[in-house]
Amino acid sequence: MAMMGLVSQLDATYNFDKTGTALPLGAPLKRHYAANEFEFYIQDSFRVRSNLTVNYGLRYSLLSPPWETTGTQVAPTISLGKWFKQRSTNMLQGIGAEADPIVEFGLAGPANGKPGYYNWDYHNFAPRLSFAYSPKPKTVIRGGVGVVFDRVGAGLLSTFDRNGAFGLSTGLTNSVIPSAATVPRLTSLTQVPCCEPNGTNIFPPQPSGGFPFVFPAGGTGLAIYWGLDDSIKTPYSFPIDLTVGQQLARNTTLEISYVGRLSRRLLSQEDMAAPLNIVDKKSGVDYISAANRMSQLGAAGTSTSAINAGVVGPTAAYWQNMIQPLAAGDQYTLACIDPVQAMYDLFSCGGGPMNGFGDETTPLANLDYWGSDFSGNAGILGTSGKYYTSVLGPNSFFNSQFHSLFAWRSIGSANYNALQVTLRRSMSQGVQFDLNYTWSKSIDLTSDAVRVGENGGLSTGTGGIINTWVPNQLRGVSDFDTTHQLNANWVLELPFGKGKPLARNANRLLDAVIGGWQLSGLGRWTSGFPVNIANGATWPTNWQLPGNATTIGLTNAKTTKVPASGGNGAYVSLFPSALPELPNGLGLGPFRHA
Repeated sequence: MAMMGLVSQLDATYNFDKTGTALPLGAPLKRHYAANEFEFYIQDSFRVRSNLTVNYGLRYSLLSPPWETTGTQVAPTISLGKWFKQRSTNMLQGIGAEADPIVEFGLAGPANGKPGYYNWDYHNFAPRLSFAYSPKPKTVIRGGVGVVFDRVGAGLLSTFDRNGAFGLSTGLTNSVIPSAATVPRLTSLTQVPCCEPNGTNIFPPQPSGGFPFVFPAGGTGLAIYWGLDDSIKTPYSFPIDLTVGQQLARNTTLEISYVGRLSRRLLSQEDMAAPLNIVDKKSGVDYISAANRMSQLGAAGTSTSAINAGVVGPTAAYWQNMIQPLAAGDQYTLACIDPVQAMYDLFSCGGGPMNGFGDETTPLANLDYWGSDFSGNAGILGTSGKYYTSVLGPNSFFNSQFHSLFAWRSIGSANYNALQVTLRRSMSQGVQFDLNYTWSKSIDLTSDAVRVGENGGLSTGTGGIINTWVPNQLRGVSDFDTTHQLNANWVLELPFGKGKPLARNANRLLDAVIGGWQLSGLGRWTSGFPVNIANGATWPTNWQLPGNATTIGLTNAKTTKVPASGGNGAYVSLFPSALPELPNGLGLGPFRHA
């Protein structure tokens, strides 16, 4: 509609100062951050023997949390780390999200005389140890191990500086939807009209600010937001290496090395307000197990009429115990006979495009937010005038304030292990080269760096923990992993000029023109990056991250170019035995997802 000059939607971003006063639209909110970093180290080198040297040392890092020097800084008034831990404890005891404390946001930081984004970490001691040993001439063995700490404050600040903080910035969209006949028309390239021709203002009114700020509870407009776990710790790693070097000839050496890096307490984005994985105390079954079984049956194409407790198995007890019993005079719709079949039908009606499954969050919300008559439609009253939810009542799985609240947390880990082989020749007889090969594997939980911001990889499903309650499900090969790498560089002196094989006796002038030329080059060959395949649906665990596909059969995951029709040219398919081509020229291959 905008191309026709029609203005049907107006979006406005309002910034506030720390007093809660809204700034004029387009006016920047100035922020000035600071941080203090101190490091101390001692080191020594000890020559144990003529052929053995040992190096050792200790580094201490004291890194302050960053703060906003004018006090324009906001944080939750309660510890989000403790809040999340209590949610986790409650769900294992069968207690729902109705027990979650309300989260408020207030002014924070040293400039306001209050705690900062996270606590100081006083335990960053980093010892180092290495050695060099020559057991015989022309052979050397080197190795080392240590601890190194990351610096995360500046990276986190990039998010806060770009996007403000809780209560300091808000985006609004007009609630009045004009008709095509009355919609405002663009008359200027620099000004957007605010009103319909009859004078009705559709521009979002300026909101009020102030602290403490509270996201409202209940309703359907719940917040999708981001934050920071105040209990984060400084990430650290153990770098390890061991090298054996051998001189093969006067100017040629060969080195074979193991190189490793084991990282712990890495920051990963996790949804602290994820729907709870509530455990049914009677059967001991948790929600994820019960929903997963429903999805397995759905992926197999099981019809609702074939579902019963015997087909579902042990997890059927979860729905029998957790769903409110029918009131007198009510009955399940669509000929469902019991809670197990009714919940399966609810999942299949609202769960996504693949046999009705893949988006388990939406049907769970139909039950938990609005109540259901088990027809797949939310908010429908039974004959008795009753909405049906879990036995714990509404908002037992979902937090009442947040659809999702992603935050950086110290839960990540990563392991990198590599074999490195290097053949090196120093300049001799006009030839110099380095040739090295690396065979490696990197495994982590998520591959995002803190500088990417709060939505760095969330929109594509690559940067956040998909399942908060079982985060290690996401552990796998790193996004940047390349199994094989071969690198080469070389310098070749051309045989022209004085003293060279060609024009050996050239005079000074001729030698200046043809002498001293070199031919150099660089080469690099690597295997490809790993890929994820989306599940083709939307929200399996929360309303922010799509899920990865679940393999339910063997796949021939080899890349090949497949000819495309319709003038689109060839395209690359992961699966050579691709399914019949879709109209858009994409080959899905023999791959199904649950």
